[in-house]
Amino acid sequence: MIRVLVANRKGHSEVELSPEEAERLIEAELGRYYIVDAETRKVVSPVELRENQVLMMLPIVGGG
Repeated sequence: MIRVLVANRKGHSEVELSPEEAERLIEAELGRYYIVDAETRKVVSPVELRENQVLMMLPIVGGG
């Protein structure tokens, strides 16, 4: 399982997903969120999923 912490306007949510489900979530939100390795706190690019991984999805802030 892969644990994904998703930050949003209401705080954050945490989900545990299979690698396939995590890949679908990340692909759906690509361009709206940075994908960050929770352990290293570094942006992951390209995203390579592995078992027992913890990722954070941080929104890309826009505006001016």
